[in-house]
Amino acid sequence: MIFLRIALLLLLVGCQNPFGEEARRERQQKRINTAIEKANQKVAENDPKAYEAFDKLVTEYPESAEAIQASGFAYLKKQDFARAANLLEKAGQLSDESECFLYAGKAFLDANDFDGVVRNYKSYIAHYPDDTAVCRELAQAYLFLNDKKAALETYLTFASKDGCTDVDAATVGNLFLPTSSLQAEKWFQRALQLNPKSQDALLGKVRVDLLKNNWADLAQDVDALQSLNAEALKQADLLEAQEKVEAWKTLIAIQEAQRIAEEARKAKLVAPAVSPMPAASKTPPVVQAPPVPVSPAQKAFDEKHFDEASVLLQKAIAQGESTAHNWSLLAECFFQLAQYPQAEMTALEAIRKDPQTLAYTLQYLKMAQKTQPSNRFIEELIAAKERFPEAYPIHYALSKAYEAIGQKGQAAEAHQNYLKFAPKIDAK
Repeated sequence: MIFLRIALLLLLVGCQNPFGEEARRERQQKRINTAIEKANQKVAENDPKAYEAFDKLVTEYPESAEAIQASGFAYLKKQDFARAANLLEKAGQLSDESECFLYAGKAFLDANDFDGVVRNYKSYIAHYPDDTAVCRELAQAYLFLNDKKAALETYLTFASKDGCTDVDAATVGNLFLPTSSLQAEKWFQRALQLNPKSQDALLGKVRVDLLKNNWADLAQDVDALQSLNAEALKQADLLEAQEKVEAWKTLIAIQEAQRIAEEARKAKLVAPAVSPMPAASKTPPVVQAPPVPVSPAQKAFDEKHFDEASVLLQKAIAQGESTAHNWSLLAECFFQLAQYPQAEMTALEAIRKDPQTLAYTLQYLKMAQKTQPSNRFIEELIAAKERFPEAYPIHYALSKAYEAIGQKGQAAEAHQNYLKFAPKIDAK
């Protein structure tokens, strides 16, 4: 009898307690599964109360990842993306299934909720960092939120891998552009390697060329861009690039004419005599004063005939009068004729001929103010200030440039420097 009792006791211990926690969870799971099946059946039958069944399921089992996930997918099928996204995100938080965050992120994307996209894709990528497609969508979501730093960091996690497209590389280039033209150019080049007809990459290269004053590359990139889309520069508000190319070509033409004239002059000096030398004269030779080819140009300039003066100055420069003064006069002619890119180019040439004369730098800054965006113009002013630290007109222009873009602190500092260096009669 004792042995029988022991056997029964062992049997009871080995069996599951029908009133225990594990058994209760199993019964609840069966009820949840049954309720999910019934609700899905109602959805399949287009029962108008199907989603009420899912709502009831979520209310009754708020800690059940399965119930909430099933409800989320049901609302996803209904295209109620906001409701689906929130349910799937909660299901992901309640379970170890990181795919829930993927579906939640996509639902938030369909709902145009980019904060939700970022939140869920970050959770998903923590488990699947090599999913390039999701990393790309996360980076794009950051761009929609105007978080360019996070967007760039996210792009860089996959842009160096095989899955990088020309669009990815061009986007990285544009994100680098405000801080590093060198890095930006590298990524634009990579985009063009992936797709030589990438319009975004060519536009990026044009912007880099403008920042670097690289006119030869600018001419090449503008030609390539316009062969793809004649309206691309206009659409991107970059018509200044075409103007700069035309100005550069004008400058090259002047310099080429100057080179040819110089070679002809040298050839004439070393040419052999073609007639006998005349007998020596007892009368000393009359020394003719050299012609001053710039005089007619100066006269036309002084009379404000700027069209005529520009032609005469270009001719004078080509004939060897390539002085800083003549380049400066030509720049002023172009400026008065509202040919601002040409004015800027020729003013730079005057500086190249004579970098120590402040007047030429001030003239160039006047031209650059017409052709360059405010941030680039400020960079030019800062560079000029470093060359001429006590030039009060530069400090004054810098204070006004900062003031125009709302940088009051820098404007005040620049104005203090202006007051420091300006003659007391001017410093008001």
